[in-house]
Amino acid sequence: MYNCSNIVIDFEVKVYEKVDSSDKYLDLLVYELEKPDNKYAIEFKAPMKSASGNSNQTKTRKKIYKDIARLSYLKEHNKHIINGYFFMITDEKPYFNASTKRDNTFNTSNGHSGNLSSFRNHYKLKNTFNFDFIWENIDENSIVGKFAWLKCIKV
Repeated sequence: MYNCSNIVIDFEVKVYEKVDSSDKYLDLLVYELEKPDNKYAIEFKAPMKSASGNSNQTKTRKKIYKDIARLSYLKEHNKHIINGYFFMITDEKPYFNASTKRDNTFNTSNGHSGNLSSFRNHYKLKNTFNFDFIWENIDENSIVGKFAWLKCIKV
């Protein structure tokens, strides 16, 4: 166990107002009181099936890349953000299964290597940052149990 009495955990922090007019908030900001200049930025996604069908997978895939780009933006443009982390959990197979029947501009399939080239200009990123989608709790093309989760992407 870690003593959390000296940890600040701040939800929905307004940090993106310079680059996003409609979506200005970081999901989570964490730092130690003794080290306020060493902050960790965290974004989450949890798309789930509903009674009426699947989540909007095309829009959500783009938002996944956007969140990773925004974390890269924070790390490059805010000297106090030392690392960014992206976490995701889902109960929908299309996020980790490859397909030739859909737009794969923002591919999240298992083993795919992504980059931020589509967001480089908007977020004034110095590099495109490459990252891999490694899904856990899956077996071939199925979820083992109720949920699959993405191995944390560290920015």
